[in-house]
Amino acid sequence: MKSHLPDRPKHLKPPQPQLTVAVPQIPQSQPQPQTSTTELKAVPSQAITIEDLGAWWQTVNHLGKPEPYKQRIAEIASQFKAGGQLSPKALAAMEQDTLTRISQVSQKLASNIGQLGNDGTVRVTGKIYDLALNFESKNLAIAHKNGEQFLVVKSGQVQVNKLTPEVLRDFEVANSKLDEILAKDRMQGIQR
Repeated sequence: MKSHLPDRPKHLKPPQPQLTVAVPQIPQSQPQPQTSTTELKAVPSQAITIEDLGAWWQTVNHLGKPEPYKQRIAEIASQFKAGGQLSPKALAAMEQDTLTRISQVSQKLASNIGQLGNDGTVRVTGKIYDLALNFESKNLAIAHKNGEQFLVVKSGQVQVNKLTPEVLRDFEVANSKLDEILAKDRMQGIQR
């Protein structure tokens, strides 16, 4: 049973990025995931806010989800404002959409600015995060500069550790910056 969600209410504003973004890079060793895709558990380091729900709406909008799905998020946000809590089902959906979007942006970053290694893994090094993606095996690892991995996908297994709304915001900023660079490159190519 799929839930459908329509138009976004006016009271949900997209979050404004507050950090200078960087693109991720991962240590050379291959990560070892410990949970399966059916056991995704993002552990927020802070309580969910109404701004996080606005970010969720933006995330599903970027993912191209249908209007009924987005409307359901608006309804969840209204209920959240009234009661201050998310149901486990809503939290799981938000986490899954966040994972999907971060994976999508990671693939785009790796495709456009990554460095290909001898092992077929594309690495992107950033100021805040590092990522490694192997397009053939579909393995992905993303870590903070301190080495702490927060998302690892290997052999269909997914391990999530402290995936916060700030991480998503940082990846959205990186995506926007990449879009600006790509648009500028296209314009320069047309003018030549």
